[in-house]
Amino acid sequence: LSFRKLKTMDDASWEAVVDLERQEYDRGYAAGYQDSITSTEDVSGYSQGLLKGYAVGFEAGFIVAAASTLLDQPATGRETALTERGKRIAEETKSRGLKVPNHNDGETDFDEEIQFLRSKYKQLGSTYGPCPPKPSGSDQKSSAPATHEW
Repeated sequence: LSFRKLKTMDDASWEAVVDLERQEYDRGYAAGYQDSITSTEDVSGYSQGLLKGYAVGFEAGFIVAAASTLLDQPATGRETALTERGKRIAEETKSRGLKVPNHNDGETDFDEEIQFLRSKYKQLGSTYGPCPPKPSGSDQKSSAPATHEW
């Protein structure tokens, strides 16, 4: 379009061009609204599921990271070297934590999985002290306040 043609456009056509984005928005909203009415899928629990899923994933990831840190630290010079039982608990915790699905498959009881991981985490903590263990050489106290109480 040239500017000359724009000057000769009637007002109704110009309004249609200016309001095109709004028209398309309204058309998309109406189509989505109609689809939501005719859909048989129940979407009322999606936001609650996202909140619960985030919390489950966060806690499972933390526990897996603690077990991995414990397994990855060298035993030399540590007074809390991994015993066979401790190594087995840490490996079981890490393995089970990595198997927690990242979607709701309808078969997994996430509360049961988290309870299992929490109990294994407590076993690790009672055996080796606070988890995750401090890296060697970090015996100095931090001046920062604790961010979480687990």
